[in-house]
Amino acid sequence: WLAPAKINLWLRITGVREDGFHELDTAFAFLNFGDALAFAPHPTIEVEADRGPSGEANLVHRVLAAFAAEVGAKEGLWVRIRKRIPIGGGLGGGSSDAAAALLAANRLWGAHWPREALIEWAVRFGADIPCFLFGHAARAGGIGERLSPIRPPRGWVLVAHAGEMLDTGAVFASWDAMYRKGQAALKTPAAPDSLPLGENALEAAACACSPRLASLLSAMRARGWQAWMTGSGACCVAWFATREEAQRAEAELGDVAAWAKVARVEALHPQHQWAIGA
Repeated sequence: WLAPAKINLWLRITGVREDGFHELDTAFAFLNFGDALAFAPHPTIEVEADRGPSGEANLVHRVLAAFAAEVGAKEGLWVRIRKRIPIGGGLGGGSSDAAAALLAANRLWGAHWPREALIEWAVRFGADIPCFLFGHAARAGGIGERLSPIRPPRGWVLVAHAGEMLDTGAVFASWDAMYRKGQAALKTPAAPDSLPLGENALEAAACACSPRLASLLSAMRARGWQAWMTGSGACCVAWFATREEAQRAEAELGDVAAWAKVARVEALHPQHQWAIGA
């Protein structure tokens, strides 16, 4: 299974709830690369990853264990994850893995929950998981669970990593501190027919946490590219009309980034039929 990377086409913070969660207006699209997952029946839940945490420390294990308890599964699942998405990069790798595993378990354990029920149940484990379960590029509201399909612009992106992980909670805490000081503000959702491509309310907060990210973003914009941070960082994307333009940009960027990849923007999740027919 391919568990694809995602990018945020834009991200606005529209409210802060009493429980500390942030209301968002954002949009997601998939990329044509991602982590590779393999599944097999197993007496217990076992998760092996070639990079990052394995076992109970992996989000996939936590989601599967909770879902097994929820549906009364009588068997486990063995999951192998070959990581290709940078960890802590804002590309949704852990959430994509968890969503893919949940879709597989939903079928293999005979639960057959509809997609809407999976989304409502899974959002507690991460605001990015619903977009991968939804199966289509989408606009998201609430904390990420209110989804409606969109048609993303056709194009290619150069994805570049700053070279250090950023913790999502720390970035939002940085934004909260700026908000209390009047250095950040809530925004209204974008108009229904608009695509404010490249806007990200978390950029200043993330750059305050990571000088490397700030330098990378500045270097990409200095070259005249339409560039922005995706998610809560530490990956940035630059948008191009063609693959050739993106490849030339990758060569020009050189070792300014710790990691870079050219990818095509996709509207559909590779397993979208599993999501729709869950």
